Amino acid sequence: MKFICLGYIDSHAFAAAPVADQQAMMDSCFIYDDQLRANGHFKGGEALQPPETAKTLRYANGRVVATDGPFVESKEQLGGILILEARDLDHAVELISKHPGAKFGPWEIRPAADLSEMVRQSEVRRRAASTFQTMRDLAASPAQVFAAMQDPVRLARWWGPHGFTNTFDSFEFRPNGKWVFKMIGPDGRIYPNECVFDTIDANRRIVIRHISAPTFVLTLLLEKTTTGTRIAWEQVFDDPSVASVVRPIVEPSNEQNLDRLAAEVAR
Repeated sequence: MKFICLGYIDSHAFAAAPVADQQAMMDSCFIYDDQLRANGHFKGGEALQPPETAKTLRYANGRVVATDGPFVESKEQLGGILILEARDLDHAVELISKHPGAKFGPWEIRPAADLSEMVRQSEVRRRAASTFQTMRDLAASPAQVFAAMQDPVRLARWWGPHGFTNTFDSFEFRPNGKWVFKMIGPDGRIYPNECVFDTIDANRRIVIRHISAPTFVLTLLLEKTTTGTRIAWEQVFDDPSVASVVRPIVEPSNEQNLDRLAAEVAR
């Protein structure tokens, strides 16, 4: 098991000790740390500069406030952190009780928390908040739908929401190929776009990485059905906060995009 060991020290008392005593204490600590390393117990650690070099951050009245020094007024202040590998808490206590630093201040020993499941759940939530999905059944074969995507003339006709037109500066329809274009809105406003085709699987899958802001990955999956093709449209933004802002625009725009694709394959 991994334990986080917090070593406290009275820095003023240490500074007042004779230099020879200070050096002897530090030497004995380093020797014991080397023993812990040799036995596979020392997994990391850092000494800290004196408390007067610190800043403490607190959230108050809707903002973060920084103050000088440690938050807790105490004679003994945190002097260092040691990451320890031990069988259990009792074993960790046994190892730290032999540390020379224990003579100069208390140690707090806590088992390290395993946050892997919490991280996984957070990633799922954040991906969900950043993801826009829709689906449409088209009365055309996967090959016909794919053809409307790989042909730049046809793609320019249907790409984007209702009322938008496109001009392509570069269209390299291959893995790692660039797609640089401008979308022109109904009001004449120009929206530059730069993308890279990450994956192209003919008649099945296209993955487009939008590398100009806002950045996202668009995955188009084509599935053959008894009536034609089901296209799954998944757009994942890199930044959940951006996804939240553009959601009212993106969701109807993606549906309009599929409306225009349906019209194109029906031509």
